[in-house]
Amino acid sequence: MKIGIIGGSGPDYFGKAVGRYQKEHVSELTGKRLHYETGRIADTIVVSLPRHGPEHSYDPAHVDDLSNMLVMHKEKVDLIIGISATGILDHKRINVGDVVFPDQIFRYNVRQPSFFGDKSVVHTPYRNPVCETYLKKVKGRVPDLHRMLEKQGLESRVHAGGTFVAADGPGFSTDVESRFFRKHVDNAAVIGMTMKEAYAAKGIACYINIAHATDADNPPEGYKEEAVDQDKVSEQAEKNKATIEEIVLHLVKVLPKVMDCGCKHHDPKSVLSVSNKTREIELRLLRDGDAITSQQYHELMDEKGFLGKVMPSFALRAKTAYHDHLKWRMGL
Repeated sequence: MKIGIIGGSGPDYFGKAVGRYQKEHVSELTGKRLHYETGRIADTIVVSLPRHGPEHSYDPAHVDDLSNMLVMHKEKVDLIIGISATGILDHKRINVGDVVFPDQIFRYNVRQPSFFGDKSVVHTPYRNPVCETYLKKVKGRVPDLHRMLEKQGLESRVHAGGTFVAADGPGFSTDVESRFFRKHVDNAAVIGMTMKEAYAAKGIACYINIAHATDADNPPEGYKEEAVDQDKVSEQAEKNKATIEEIVLHLVKVLPKVMDCGCKHHDPKSVLSVSNKTREIELRLLRDGDAITSQQYHELMDEKGFLGKVMPSFALRAKTAYHDHLKWRMGL
């Protein structure tokens, strides 16, 4: 069993792993270097990746979810646990410091990350944005999680289910937006800026999200908590650290490997067409001339038996596969 942990704002949730080893991956998409760690908790190998970069360099709107997921694919993780700092929308059920395992997403002003794009049109089903099998297993563990937290002197409560409203950020919601989400989004539980990564995880590994409440967002009239503030969010995220660590430690130890849920259904590297043989063809095109025609490109790909096996968007762009485009494709 291998579990990936993608952390966000605030503390490092990987503190209880042993045999920690720092690693680096160069993104096939952007060429940027992604730094992450591997280690072991009990008998499980864990891969920990800071969502915003090691120095928190990227705001939520510019987090490279696709490259992050390629790290998880490279490490062959079975389950990805995303950890998100969130504001509260369901003030009757959830308190600051509580934890929610969302079962749905409502995107607000957020572009859906996808390995398909540019000039290809691929519609991927996302009816269930998290792994139903793992979420069901987590729901069955909620009483155990409560007992474990109480034993550690932690007052946080765990809630299984609810909709994660995914906003783009980095700014917080206006008051009217908060009222809209509470009134019109089915089972709205929390609001945050990072669970959109669930779309990128689809097809790579199972995915669940741990949304910890750091603030009350813009609370309704009469609610005791004040409106969201960055300093308070950071302060509460630090307070939530112990709760998240205990929950992750418990889940890593007890969750089994699931083989038949259907979450893994494609190899993103085949979609991205970054195989060595395909790259050799592209480099040959760069060497042999400044420009080629679409027919020449397809004849060459057909000759090598790769026609139709490259990334759909690249195959479409190949209709005008000129030297500059190939230089861009190869990152030269």
